[in-house]
Amino acid sequence: MKVLLIIVLIVISVALTAQDADEQFKAADQSLMIMPTAYTMPKGASTFTDYEVFIVQYAYGLTDRTHLSIGMPFPIVTEAFEYSALGIKQNYLKYNKLQLAASLTWMPKAKGGAISNIISYGTPKSSVHGLVSFAYDYDELKNGALLALGGIINASKRADLMAEILTLSEVADEEGGQLITMGVRIKGDRMSWDLGGFRPLTGDAGTLILFPFIKLTVLF
Repeated sequence: MKVLLIIVLIVISVALTAQDADEQFKAADQSLMIMPTAYTMPKGASTFTDYEVFIVQYAYGLTDRTHLSIGMPFPIVTEAFEYSALGIKQNYLKYNKLQLAASLTWMPKAKGGAISNIISYGTPKSSVHGLVSFAYDYDELKNGALLALGGIINASKRADLMAEILTLSEVADEEGGQLITMGVRIKGDRMSWDLGGFRPLTGDAGTLILFPFIKLTVLF
């Protein structure tokens, strides 16, 4: 576990010092493996994202700085639509390599949502990101807070390395927890694959190294 944590910190440290002049937006630049970035798509662009097959999301660039999105479980049954999550992300600051964005997520079925602030430093190709998110009126996540830190660095023309640390605060009568993710992004201008894994940092995971993680993003 210590080795995995060291790898995450190395990725983040290298991303902070990496130099990169390539500003072209590519598929999946709006997020790392799990956490969002402050980057937004060009106006009129759309993305379709599939997380682990089970979660799908559609996002649309209303402006160069505004994303609208809807996510839901894969619609195997009609009840899946009841658990849709509506979202908006607004990039409100761009200054040199620093960008800031705020997002609001609303789940009608749960009668609640989350308010988040995201900071990104670098470029979509090599960057470090931080997230602070607060949930409201969730049955299971009432008054919960999520903190996340992640980085992405260029490994080759078509591959990036990513890592994240996510911490969920104690909520209601449930304990909080930490999660670590790492993987590689096989990227293209219009399609990308995130391949990697995740594991909890709290509790007894036994001999587990990583749960497998896969994500597909298509930009159109």
